[in-house]
Amino acid sequence: MPHGEQGIACTAATIKISESPPDAEYPYYAKIKYLRATEWEEQLRQLHDDIREDFNTNQADPYHDIDPDLSGRIKLGMDKVTSVYPEITTAAMFLKTDIDELMQHEHVKDILDEELAVGNPKIRTFCKSVEPYCSTQPMVNAKGQQYEVWPLIESIKFELDANILKHGITLVDLPGANDSNEARGAIGASFESKLHATCVVTNSDRAAADTVVCYLASMQ
Repeated sequence: MPHGEQGIACTAATIKISESPPDAEYPYYAKIKYLRATEWEEQLRQLHDDIREDFNTNQADPYHDIDPDLSGRIKLGMDKVTSVYPEITTAAMFLKTDIDELMQHEHVKDILDEELAVGNPKIRTFCKSVEPYCSTQPMVNAKGQQYEVWPLIESIKFELDANILKHGITLVDLPGANDSNEARGAIGASFESKLHATCVVTNSDRAAADTVVCYLASMQ
């Protein structure tokens, strides 16, 4: 599973892990499903409208009360946009960018509406192949520019040959609580109510002081 150094986010998408079927071609298999193009376009247009509303309100009344819902949506949306389109660094830049052009951008045009299957008989090779899709590890385009695809992923399912999964249990790896990127943190938070049990994996020398452990413990 994705893992990182202390303080560095790793898991970026929800990953469901279940046992491989008896007739599986590979002992390690992943199915990665991307968002529908219409859904990503809807998110971009909603963000555009939210930023325009915020800008217009600020111009009309610089001392107005901040709308926390609007500000929160803009923060979540910009977290996604700056990951997929790293050349866009501010809300003002996004507002000036044509949505149709973003939908035809090289980072998205060939993967939305698609599914990707990855299988391998070797666990290390498999992990290396899937890591850019389920972690914050960046991809690199033809120009040598780094970007991330996690905002474009609807779901990731692993089928693994592992003893812990043989009795029908399904494991779910979630983006960490208190992730500095609020959009990734929201992915995990939206799934927490569906879990039967929550486990935290962390170094033993960090466990007592780990803020994520304390946060999850307080939710029980």
